[in-house]
Amino acid sequence: MKITFWWRQASGYFDACTRALVEAGHRVSVIYQSPTDSAPFTSLVESGFTHLESVSIWNQRPSDAVLESSLIEEPDVLVVASWGVWQYVRHSQRAPKTTLRLVGMDSPWRASPRQVVGQVSHRRALRRAFDGAWVTGTQQRVLANRLGFATWQILDHLYCCDSNLFKAINAPEDRFDGPFLFVGRLVEQKGILELYQAYRSLRSTTGTQRPLKVIGRGLIPISREGIEVFDFTDPSQLRDHMDNAYILVHPAHLEHWGVVVHEAASMGLPMILGPRVYAGSRYLSSGRNGLYVGQSVSELTKALLYMDELPFSTYAKMSRASHQLGNLLDLSSWVDNFEEGVRRLVSQRR
Repeated sequence: MKITFWWRQASGYFDACTRALVEAGHRVSVIYQSPTDSAPFTSLVESGFTHLESVSIWNQRPSDAVLESSLIEEPDVLVVASWGVWQYVRHSQRAPKTTLRLVGMDSPWRASPRQVVGQVSHRRALRRAFDGAWVTGTQQRVLANRLGFATWQILDHLYCCDSNLFKAINAPEDRFDGPFLFVGRLVEQKGILELYQAYRSLRSTTGTQRPLKVIGRGLIPISREGIEVFDFTDPSQLRDHMDNAYILVHPAHLEHWGVVVHEAASMGLPMILGPRVYAGSRYLSSGRNGLYVGQSVSELTKALLYMDELPFSTYAKMSRASHQLGNLLDLSSWVDNFEEGVRRLVSQRR
């Protein structure tokens, strides 16, 4: 198939997914937004997309001419990153009749004002622009339904981590004395302030020597004894950090999905997640491979203490459970899911 992506920013997992499609025999083109300061992915921009048929990068807004030109190529499938880039939605309505048009959705249904209004204001336009939706999980499926897509028009598994890269080398016993690990932007929404305070409380009350490793960039300074802060890293470096970590801690107030959760699970890391980190719906079974935790500092402190004091036998079981959950989806099954979903939608829209 000839597949065109109108995407947002580059990322390691998106690069891996497009490579998996090409390895399966598909021809892939991408139009995407230039990297942001918080997630630069400069290595992908400079050398990572050589496997693609064509690549176009935009800054302020997508070029109308470039979008129209990509439709002249008559792709078999057009995948649009979201309904938030209105130029994408508008031009998708002009796609050839032979092109199957999918809109990606990672936003969960939360009954927010934008979503409630969108059910009325965008429903008709979305139905004209797209033949189906490609979502990340259950709550995203609810949103797609509310925006007018029938259940049969919705594909699962929009995102997949680079399962070829995120494989553990170290055994659980090698990671048992490793650090707590946080990966994400250093902004309030990611729960970094609560994590900072909870870790300080844990360290002062228990005397634990287990460090907290923070990977990401942002405006919130969190340097403190026991906390190691690293700048944004490319995927291969992140894999190495994970391979030496004890658990992943991601107490975000809201994370629409969180591919980092899939990456950590694939590496066999137990985890502590906020209840609105929606990738947890697939990769965290509370009590089996980690814990959900609320937004209060005291609750997060207790969760850190509980995980810090796990006996090795329990930690090893959690690690194996994470690995099992992470392996429920890999690049091969992701491609299979996409191909089968496309075949189904094409046959049912005839």
